[in-house]
Amino acid sequence: MERIHWRAVANIICVGYYQEGYLPSCIAPAFFEYTVYGDNIAKETLVKQYMLHLPDSEKTILKDAMENFDSVDEEDLLDVLSDHQVCVLPNKENISSIVEQLAHKEMLQTPTYVAEAWRDILRKDLLSILQTPFSDLHQLEPKFKDVWERLQFPTDMNAQQRLVQAMVKRFLKESSQEMLKKFLRFCTGADLNMKKEICCSFLQHTTDFTRTIIGRTCGCFLEIPDSYSSYLEFKSEVTEVLNSGVWVMDIV
Repeated sequence: MERIHWRAVANIICVGYYQEGYLPSCIAPAFFEYTVYGDNIAKETLVKQYMLHLPDSEKTILKDAMENFDSVDEEDLLDVLSDHQVCVLPNKENISSIVEQLAHKEMLQTPTYVAEAWRDILRKDLLSILQTPFSDLHQLEPKFKDVWERLQFPTDMNAQQRLVQAMVKRFLKESSQEMLKKFLRFCTGADLNMKKEICCSFLQHTTDFTRTIIGRTCGCFLEIPDSYSSYLEFKSEVTEVLNSGVWVMDIV
């Protein structure tokens, strides 16, 4: 994208935070800090955040190499470094420095064009209203307890509805963070924990053909059919809806 497009993205980020308190957690906090404050980020912080964006296989190899170089398979380590265009031969003395330079290159140097396009906008429009430090963005990532406590169920549920409520709780407890994000986005429009209550109600007299959960993001409502007879049935149908990307909002 061109500079004008990246500046439009920066404006969207500012409006999203001003209106909803939302900052995209998929962007590394270190990059936000670099954009706003400049290149004075601690190496330990940069490496830690860089590791979060690596595939588990690469993360494990690099972490083990820094902690105990002799325990890592040399061929596996060279493959990882080669994939990231590292030309220096690693050893126990320089591996930490290599990873630090790699983190700095991929998280700060490569997207410098974007940072420069964003800098004046974020400094002017975001810093004055920012209430959450960039380093605390990870706290907005959804966790089971936070999501469950946001769900508000009716106080006059019958036995079948309490059974479905228990299915919802079990589903959330077993869900990965990615699935929790999809669930929140389905109910609220945001994939982060924005502290908004989600009002739940039950749909009665649904058939197997018409049965589906319904999200109303404009008001954070979730409508749940009460006709599920087993948890596996509930889990299968809800998972299919959340993974489909084609969501029923039932709003005209």
